[in-house]
Amino acid sequence: MLYDTHCHLTQLSSTVLSEQIDLNCCYLSVGTSNRDWLPVLQLAKDHKNIYSAIGLHPWFVDSNYQSQISHLIDLTQHHPLSALGEIGLDFSKNYKSTKSFQIDALEQQLQIAHDNKLPISVHVYKAHSELLTVLKQYNVTGVIHGLGSSLEITKSYLDLGYKIGVNGVLVNDNAVRYHRMIKHFPLQSFVLETDAPNVKLPGFDRTSLNDIYKVLSMFSNLTGLSKDVISQVTSSTAQSIFKF
Repeated sequence: MLYDTHCHLTQLSSTVLSEQIDLNCCYLSVGTSNRDWLPVLQLAKDHKNIYSAIGLHPWFVDSNYQSQISHLIDLTQHHPLSALGEIGLDFSKNYKSTKSFQIDALEQQLQIAHDNKLPISVHVYKAHSELLTVLKQYNVTGVIHGLGSSLEITKSYLDLGYKIGVNGVLVNDNAVRYHRMIKHFPLQSFVLETDAPNVKLPGFDRTSLNDIYKVLSMFSNLTGLSKDVISQVTSSTAQSIFKF
C-alpha cells in the first residue's frame, strides 16, 4: 500500500477521480480554504481510501481570515480529520503583504491542531526562519510538504520531529536540492506525495494520481534503495503520522 500524503482531490473532476483512484493507495486530500473544506470532508466519507485534512492556506489569508478560522474550529469539532492542512507561511511577492495575518492564522491553527491532537501538513515559501520560530512554540508535528531547501534548513525541521513530503519535483533533472536531500537523510525522514494536480512531471501535459509511482521510481533510482523498501518505510511513516 502506497500513501499519497498530499493531494488536492477536490480540484479533479469526478470522472478523472474515478479513473485515477487506486485501491492500492491511500490519499490525504487537503483543503485550503472554506471554499473546499466541505467537499474534502465529503470525499473522505465517500471513499474508504481517501482521508481528509482541512486548513487555511496562506494564499487565502486576508483581512477577514478570522471568520474562516472560526469555521475551521467548528468543522474540527464535528468531523473526523487525519490532519490540519494545508497551512503555513508564504512570503513570496504576491503574498508578503499579508505576513502578519498569515503568522496569526498559523498560530491559531497550530493551537487547533494541538487541542485536537492532529498532525499538520505545512506549506512554506521564503519564510523558513519565521516558520521555524513559530513551530518551536507548539507541541505539534506533521509533514513539511514539497520542501526543496538546504540540508541545514531540512535538518531544522527534522530536529523538530517533522517529516518531509517528496513529490514530483524530484523527477526533474535539475531538482538538485531535492536529490541531495533524499540522499543525505535517512529514508525514515520522508513521505511521498503528488500534490496533484499542481505538480506536473517533465514531459507530461497533465498530472495524474499515478505520478506517485514515478516519484517512487525516481526515489529508488537516486538512492539505490528498492521500491519495495521505500514503499514500506514511507508508508509506515505516513501511517504513524496521520493514523490512516
